[in-house]
Amino acid sequence: MFQQIILFSLIMLLNPAQGTTSKNSSRYLCYYCDGDCDRPASCDNALVCYTYSVVDVHGYHTHKKGCLDKKDVEHFVCKTNTFASEKKNGPQFSGICCHGDFCNNGSFPILTPRILSEESDSTTDSFTINLVIGLTVLIALCCIIGMILGLMKYCHKRRMASLVGHNDLEHFYHDDLRATAAGDSTLKEIFEHSITSGSGSGVPLIIQRTLARQIALAECIGKGRYGEVWRGVWHGENVAVKIFFSRDEASWARETEIYCTMNVYHENVLGFMGSDVTSIGACTQMWLITHYHERGSLYDYLNLHTITHQQMMVLVLSAASGINHLHTELFGTEGKPAIAHRDLKVSA
Repeated sequence: MFQQIILFSLIMLLNPAQGTTSKNSSRYLCYYCDGDCDRPASCDNALVCYTYSVVDVHGYHTHKKGCLDKKDVEHFVCKTNTFASEKKNGPQFSGICCHGDFCNNGSFPILTPRILSEESDSTTDSFTINLVIGLTVLIALCCIIGMILGLMKYCHKRRMASLVGHNDLEHFYHDDLRATAAGDSTLKEIFEHSITSGSGSGVPLIIQRTLARQIALAECIGKGRYGEVWRGVWHGENVAVKIFFSRDEASWARETEIYCTMNVYHENVLGFMGSDVTSIGACTQMWLITHYHERGSLYDYLNLHTITHQQMMVLVLSAASGINHLHTELFGTEGKPAIAHRDLKVSA
C-alpha cells in the first residue's frame, strides 16, 4: 500500500499540467490575448481554447487567443473556424480550437495575403468622375436657364415701361385709326366688335377727335376731384362722360393711355369707349367716354335698396375680381403691367 502511494506521487510530479487543471476536470486553463500576444495573459474555466488570425475589411491584421466557456459559443466558433470572402479585399479569418490546459500556446494560423483590387479602385474613380461631370452639367444648365429667364424678364419690363412711359398727348392720336361713320350700329354692337377684333384692349374703333361732336350731354350725375361725370347720349344710347378740368390734363392723359395701350378689358372693369379734347367757349375740356350704368354708383344703390347676403357677396366678389385683374401683371404679347387703382370707393 505504501508503494502505491509513492508511485502515484511520482506520476503527479511527472505530469505538472494535471496539477494545474481547474477544479472541473472538463474545464481548462488557456492563454488570452487580443492583438498584442507577445506576453499573453491567462483565462480559466474554458470548455475549449482557441487561437485565431483575423483580417477585417480595411486590411487590418489581428491575432487573438482565449477561452470559450459556453457550449453554443464553442459550437459556433469552432465549427466555422475558417472563412474567406469571395469578394476581392473581403474579410477573412482562420482559427484553431483545442482541448487541454494552455493548448493554444502554438503559432497563429497563416492567412492568404490580401490582394488589393485595382478593379474596385478604378470603379470608384469612374463613379466619382461621372458624378463630378453630371453635377457640372446640371449647374451649367441651371445657369443657362436662369440667364434666359432673367433676359426674358428684363425684356418684358422694358416693353411694359415703353407702354406706360409716354406723356405726350400726341401719342394718343394716330393717323391710322379707322373712323366709324354714324349709322345704325348700336353701342353694344360696336363694343362687341372691338373686343373680338384682336385689339386686346377693348377700345372701339372710333376716331377720338370727332367723338365729342357726336355726344350730347344730358345731365351731371357726379363730381370728383378730377372733374365731373355726365350722362351723355351717343346715337340714341346713354354713355358716361368723365370731364376733366384743364389743370388735370396729366390725369386724363394717364387714364387714356392705360385704357388704350393695356389689356384692361374685364367684365368687372368699367368698359372704355374713347377719349377726346373739345372746347366749350373759351374753356378746353378733356373727355373720357365709358359705358353708362343707370343705377349709379354703389353708394347710391345701397342708399336706395336693401340687399340680401347673397347679393352682397356677388357685389364683393365682382369688385374683388376687377381689382385683382388690375393688380395682376400679365405676360405675353398682349400682356399688361400691374395697375394700382388708388381711388377705390363706393361713390362715383
